[in-house]
Amino acid sequence: MGEGRGASPGLFWSVRRSEVWHGYPQAVTPSPSGPTSAGNLYRGFEAYRTHSDGELREVLRSALVVLDTNVLLNLYRYNDATRASIIDVMKAIGSRLCLPHQVLEEFWRNRERALTDPLSQIRQSSADLEKQLNTSQEALRVWVNRAALTKEAAAQVEERLAEAYDEAQSLLDNLLDESQIQSARSTRHDPILSLLEPVLEGRVGAPMAEADYAKALAEGQRRVTAGEPPRVR
Repeated sequence: MGEGRGASPGLFWSVRRSEVWHGYPQAVTPSPSGPTSAGNLYRGFEAYRTHSDGELREVLRSALVVLDTNVLLNLYRYNDATRASIIDVMKAIGSRLCLPHQVLEEFWRNRERALTDPLSQIRQSSADLEKQLNTSQEALRVWVNRAALTKEAAAQVEERLAEAYDEAQSLLDNLLDESQIQSARSTRHDPILSLLEPVLEGRVGAPMAEADYAKALAEGQRRVTAGEPPRVR
């Protein structure tokens, strides 16, 4: 809305030009010192405001911390140092740590896929390396033909190239022990579960009643259809 022509300070036209709005709720009378308002820029929109460092520190010290399922599943994808750091943070949170029953349900449903995901990623990386080797060798042959390089010199470069890719492949193969991953399918031999069990003791909520769960599921499906993100109420 733009200011109306000839309007006095503080007055501007509303969307309907037949009405003049004074810049504050009509039920509020402006004071001589300036407009009085029942609200302000952030009132009712606090979630959009960027919090200060002090406020964030206070939240971390005192607020209830609810973990997303991916925090647990990603423990299977992280290296040992990162995994240990996350577990230490969970321990430090202590009694303020809370996991809804639904989080654990999703964790168990997706655990085996997360367990084998690092192995799948390495296999994909190996396949990608092989494709890159073939592409590099082809590019080398094209260059050799253009540069009229001798067959002996070209063979030496191609051999070095293959050796470099083979070394990288060997490093990838040694990153994970497939037998350990297969062994960890058993909950008795899964080191991640051994780390999580004491941390989550007494921290998991009870399941929802069946009727409430069905209602929440229907509401979730409605939000998906309507394109409403979770925080919209």
